[in-house]
Order: sequence, then structure tokens, then C-alpha cells
Amino acid sequence: MRPGKITKIFITHAHGDHTFGLPGVLCLMGQDRSRDGRPVEIYGPEGLRMFLRIAIRYSASRIVPNYVVHELKNIPMAPTWRHAAGWYTHSRGKYVLGSQQFFENERKDEKYWGPRGLVGEDPSAWITASQSIELEMDSNFGEVGEGRCVL
Repeated sequence: MRPGKITKIFITHAHGDHTFGLPGVLCLMGQDRSRDGRPVEIYGPEGLRMFLRIAIRYSASRIVPNYVVHELKNIPMAPTWRHAAGWYTHSRGKYVLGSQQFFENERKDEKYWGPRGLVGEDPSAWITASQSIELEMDSNFGEVGEGRCVL
């Protein structure tokens, strides 16, 4: 499929392997798409809109197509993880996905990252910090609407 044919993008959570490529994909799409067409609709966790505003402006990417971000509120920006050292013979350990109840029943010597990911739960997290950044929408960088915030 040609990138210019994509009409909707869904981001499940904000880990880098799901989000870091999004600005680049938008640039590819913009090379093969008219700005007169319908905007690309992007759905993802709260904070995604500001992430894209900053990433696109930082890279001065003016070739992105028109887009609108619909933020999904009250869902974690990233799943709950724990560090399980020693699962393999190497020393790097592994991060595993699971629910809080799952982790409470596991061994106590493993680090549990806790229920983070909603606005205000972790003051150092992007989802909390992005609420205080004032960077307005700018159609010069492709964003043509605020989109919806879905609760």
C-alpha cells in the first residue's frame, strides 16, 4: 500500500516502538498526498497530539499531510510493566506486560513499575507534562483540527 492511501492511524500506546516512527510515516504520506484532501485521522492515547506538534516542528517537517489527532482519555499511555531480571541467562533482564493483580501475586524481588500512565499519576511522565505545554495548532505543519478527546 502506498503511504498516501492511508486514511486512519491507530496508536495503542506510547512506547517508542509504537510512536517514534509516526512523524516519519506522516512525512512519507505527505510526499504522495494532496493537502486539499481529507485529513489523516490519528487515534491514540492522551499526549499524542502534543508529541506530534513538537516532533514535526522540531524537524521542520512541512511536508506532512493534513491530520487530526483524536486523543483517548483515561487509558494508560503505556501498559503496566515490570522488570524481571534473570529470566534468561544473560544479565539484561526482560520487561513483561501484565496487570497490577498479576504483579501483586508475583515474586516480591522484582521491580514493578506501578499503575502509571494516566495524567497526574507520574509527575515526571510525558502524559502529565504535556498538559502544561502551550503550543497551538498550526496548519503550516499539517494539523488542521483539534480532534476529539474520547473519554
